[in-house]
Order: sequence, then C-alpha cells, then structure tokens
Amino acid sequence: MILALTVLLGLAWGVNAQEKSPALQPVENPWYIGIVGGTSFGQCTFWSITEQGVRSWGLQGGLFGGYRFNRLISLEAGFQYGNQSQFNLDCCPYWLSTAGEWKATQVIDKDGWYFKDLEVATRWYKFALQGNFNLLSFIKGNTHWSLDLSPQISLVNTRSTWMGPLSASGDYHEETQPQSWHFGAGGQIGAGYAFDEYFKVGLYGGITALTGERFDNLPTNVHHTNLIWDAGLKFTVSLGNGRKKAAAAAAAAAAAEAERLAAELAAREEAERLAAEKAAREEAERLAAEKAAREKAEAEAAAKAAAEEAAKYYHGTFPVIYFADNSIKLGAETEKLKEVARIMQEYPKTTLSLEGYASKWGTPEYNDVVTEKRLQKVKDYLVELGVDEDRIYPLTNMGIDYKAKRSADARRVEIIAADKDKATRQREEDAENARRLAAADAALASGDFFGTLYFDTESTEIDGPGNARLRELKSFLEGNPEWSVVLYGFASKPGHPEYNLSLTWKRVNSVKNRLIELGIPATRIRPVVGKGVDTEVKRYRDARRVNIFTVEK
Repeated sequence: MILALTVLLGLAWGVNAQEKSPALQPVENPWYIGIVGGTSFGQCTFWSITEQGVRSWGLQGGLFGGYRFNRLISLEAGFQYGNQSQFNLDCCPYWLSTAGEWKATQVIDKDGWYFKDLEVATRWYKFALQGNFNLLSFIKGNTHWSLDLSPQISLVNTRSTWMGPLSASGDYHEETQPQSWHFGAGGQIGAGYAFDEYFKVGLYGGITALTGERFDNLPTNVHHTNLIWDAGLKFTVSLGNGRKKAAAAAAAAAAAEAERLAAELAAREEAERLAAEKAAREEAERLAAEKAAREKAEAEAAAKAAAEEAAKYYHGTFPVIYFADNSIKLGAETEKLKEVARIMQEYPKTTLSLEGYASKWGTPEYNDVVTEKRLQKVKDYLVELGVDEDRIYPLTNMGIDYKAKRSADARRVEIIAADKDKATRQREEDAENARRLAAADAALASGDFFGTLYFDTESTEIDGPGNARLRELKSFLEGNPEWSVVLYGFASKPGHPEYNLSLTWKRVNSVKNRLIELGIPATRIRPVVGKGVDTEVKRYRDARRVNIFTVEK
C-alpha cells in the first residue's frame, strides 16, 4: 500500500517534466469535492453477510475532496460515517459473559449470551487518504467514462454494542463497548460517468482491513478477521481555477494573429492578381491598337467606364462579428471591422446594413437592449475607422436566433451589402415612426389621448372595461383609415427597475396583440413603447397603465 502511494506521488510530480501523453495532460479544473453514500458490511467474530445472504444492511456516507494531477492520477482525502450489524454464523457454540469473558459453555451464576443469540451493532467513522488510477484515461477520445483503482490508507474509530437475550434469565440486554482506534489499509474500485467538465456520478466498492483490537471487542479465540466493506454512489463536483480562461485568452490571441497573417497574405495575393490582370489588359490593348486605332480608342473608353462604375460597388460578403456572453466588447473582432473599412474605402458606392442577433438565454427585453448596443458598437467603430455614417443604414434588431446550435454562434452582428431601395424605405419608415412618437409625446404632455387601460399589480391581463375601450378604438380606426395607433406602457415604482421595464413591454404588447385579434393590421399599431416607471403620479394604480394615442398616418 505504501509502495503504491509512493509510485502515485512520483508519477504526479514527474509528469510536468516530460512530453505528456493524453492521459497525463493537465485537466482544466483539478480541484474537486463530493459526497458518497451507500451501504456497509463487516467481518470480525461475526459477519454482516452469511452463507444465507445479507442479514442486515448497514448505512454509510461522507464527504471527500481531492486534486487531479492529470486524467490518470488523482489524490483525495475523505471522511465517512457508517453503522452495521453482525450476526453469528451458527458455527460457534460458545458463550460470552456480559463482562467480556469467553467460554465454551455457560458459567453458572453469571449473565451472558450464547453466540448463536448474540448480535453486535457497530458504528464507525473513518479518515482516509487514497490515490485514484483511471484505467480508461488512455483510451483516445474518452472524456466521460472512468474506471478507478484506488489504494487507500485510513484511521478508523469504532464502537460496538453487544445485544441479545441473556442465557441465564432470558432478559434482553445491551452492552456498549469502549471505542477503539485502528489503522486501516485497503482500497476501492469504482466506475463513473462525467456529464461535463464539472459534474460526475459513479458507483464504487471498497474494503478496509483494520489493525489493533477487533472492532466488535469480542475475544479472538474463534475468528481472526477484522474487515469493513463499503459500497455505494459517489457524486463529484469539479472546481474551476482560471486555467480555462487563460487558455481561452491564449487561443483568442492566437486566432487574432492567424487572422492578421491571413489578411496580409490575402492582400498580397490580391495585389499580385491585380498587377497580373493589369499587365494582361495592357498587352491586349497594345495588340488591339495595332489593328485599328479607332476600335482601340472606343474599346478603351468603354472598358474604362465599366471598370470605374463596377469598382464603386462591392459584391462580396462581409465577415460576421461575434460577441462574448453578456458583453458588447469587440475584442479581436476589430480586425474584421478594419477589413470592412478598407473595403468601404475601395468601393465608395457600397452601403451597409447591420442585423443583430441574440442567444436564447436571458429575457427578450434584456436581449433586445444588448443587441441594440452591439449594433451601435459596430457602427460607431466603423465610423471611427473613417466610414461615412450615412453609408451604414439600417441597423435592425433581428431578435433571438433559435436556430443557432450554440449560443456563441447566435451572439452576432451580420454586415450586409445593403439594397439601396430597401435602405431608403427603411429611412422613410423610421422618420415616420419618429413623427408619430413626437405626436404621442405631445399628446401625453397635454393629457389629450384616446384612452387609458389600467392593470392590476404585476398583471398583463386586460379587464372588461379595457376590452370595451379597445372595441371603441377598433370602430374609430375602421371609420378613419388615415389614422394609426401609438401605445405607451407604464409601471408603478415598487419593484426592481429592470423588472418594471420588462413589465411595461409585456403590457403594451398585450394590448397590441389584442388589437390584432380584433382585426386591426399590425402596420397601423406602431410604434409601441415600454416607458418603464411613471414617477409623477400619486397613486400606484394610475401608474400601472397603457396610454392609447391616435395619430394621423
């Protein structure tokens, strides 16, 4: 046992000084903790297991913690507490006095038990140190399954109670023995499955041989074993140490450098290609000039005009800009935007549109805010690089990308060579929305609006009077096709500001959806705005509302 632990520690300390195999590579989260629990058995004078089967199930459980030197080797320390009962094997026709005296037959005038009637209940707790060797770590590509062989040394405290009917009087009697300390040596074998880099569950079984006094405190005349078995479930949680973040930062830096080198290579290749094309074109023009001066002049003029016009438009694809979770920082993505700025300078008639997407994690309202900030961040950086702001339009929040397989792929801004007609229509629509919002703000300030719907605390449900008011609005809009609707949602002060802002959006969208159900086209219900908390009103009920404004189209 000591030799095995020595070899374990030697491998662990020496592994960093050599070229590492996959099994000996460092792990990302080396520290771990966990719990164990299951059953325990014992073998001393009596056994928990007989030839007829299990007489009594013991229980045990505990805590442990450890450190993984690599995928092959780990070292852990733990504490376990257990209890179990042992029974006679019906092999020993002996007698034991309540004072601990062992005889072949009963001693007259003394109380005691026959072995066949005696039961021993033992409670124990163990402080253990063990090494784990994962035999499946050498299998290439296996990151989930493990099969551990674990030599173990321990310090064990036991206390036993003898119990049963007395041989003289027949009365039931219990006798608690002094506790004892033992040095233990043994081991475990276990199999486990890691769900990911943090959580692992497994089964294990082990045996511990105890030194010193036998844990049941019975005389040693009959049997000489002193063993405890335990088996059960093992649940492990790994603790992060920052290594993963450092590796990610190094990988990002390496990727940025590789991208920079690739961009330089592409630029050189493009320059060489353009030079070759220019040489070929000049040669063709020289040959054409020999045939006919007029044809040469006309061809040169047409080719030059076509080349100049085509050079003003970019017909390729732009890179996608990705963001970290819950972040609007560009980081290494700035290199991509520098390439975009270069293309925009080379193609002066090209315009851009930006489309932002979010992952499905987080509330829709929060994701909308983050996506808007990411769109603005990309636009601001391109303007900083010299791109005319009027050439970047529109900025469209596309919402959550549910089709993306990974959240990292969803958190992005796509740069698209814009359709000029579409961009013009979008500008006109945004200007129209701005005009409607100005009219709604003026009506709100003067108190001149079509109606107000009030809501209960934390509610988005439209009550009876509210539905009646919406039907009146439907009638008005049907009779006045040149008018449209603007909706403002508000909340009262109690509660977190972000929650209240989210609630105002839910309320205003609830009213919009109800109007659509009544047959009002969605194009006549815009814009709708969640305003957040109204701090001006005196009563909370007056703040929990949606204001309806009617404005001319």
